[in-house]
Amino acid sequence: MISEWQLAAKSLIADALLVTHESFLWMNEHPVVLGLLPFFHAFGQINVLSCPLLKGGTLVCVPKFEPESFLKIMQDFKVCMLK
Repeated sequence: MISEWQLAAKSLIADALLVTHESFLWMNEHPVVLGLLPFFHAFGQINVLSCPLLKGGTLVCVPKFEPESFLKIMQDFKVCMLK
């Protein structure tokens, strides 16, 4: 019998595979994503954390959003997607 944890893990993997499908907005083969959503929520965990890594991309994390450094981070890391 499958445990709740195994079911949850398989669900996260399935969700990540679904949203990294070609029909979604993954235009770049190796995306650089600026993660702005919280990872403690399922949406942030799947769309921000798992998807770029599953696609072989880079995830840029910042401790908090600061408008002054936002554009510099975008330029320095050549961010192609905000999540």
